[in-house]
Amino acid sequence: MSRKPALLASILILTVSTSAMTQGPKLELTPYAGVYIPLTNVVQLVLLPIQGTHQASVAFGGRATFWVGGPFGLEGSFNYAPSNVTGGILQQTVTGEAYVWAGSGRLMIRVGKLTSPVSLLLGGGIGYVGRGGEAYEDFENKGSVGYSGTFALRFKITNSVAIRLDLEDYIYSSKFLFQDVESEGQLQLDLVIAAGLSIGFGG
Repeated sequence: MSRKPALLASILILTVSTSAMTQGPKLELTPYAGVYIPLTNVVQLVLLPIQGTHQASVAFGGRATFWVGGPFGLEGSFNYAPSNVTGGILQQTVTGEAYVWAGSGRLMIRVGKLTSPVSLLLGGGIGYVGRGGEAYEDFENKGSVGYSGTFALRFKITNSVAIRLDLEDYIYSSKFLFQDVESEGQLQLDLVIAAGLSIGFGG
């Protein structure tokens, strides 16, 4: 009779451990590197005539993803790109040192389990894009709020380690103030294509 409680306890511990292994991690931290690709002009001043475009560049960043239950999660991300600006001023082309940084908060949904060999991740939410550097010293209103989304593939290596490939976009309107002249509102579309290593905790 004394063996029954010990046997039941062993079964319970085994069941809980197996369930945790099949659920996957609750929190994932993903440092990544990739490419920043702006698809539109960032500055358009008709009266002065000034036009500026960011250059494609490398990008570095990180993501923190918390799976709140089932396929749903919350994610925060940050990235930085040393992207210079090439512009036309009075029919002359110049290049200025600049950088772009962005942060976002998204609602995530996962197709497939974290323990599956491959899973699809979709996310959407609010993003903020800021700019700085020598090229922006005389400009005001250097930041913009807009939409941010991501489409990602997650490749499991172990229960707590995975490779994640992302196509991330930022859609927003940019307006700048230069010497009391406001630029036209420009609809912006910036892409970040990145690969990262996800490290899981909990589960």
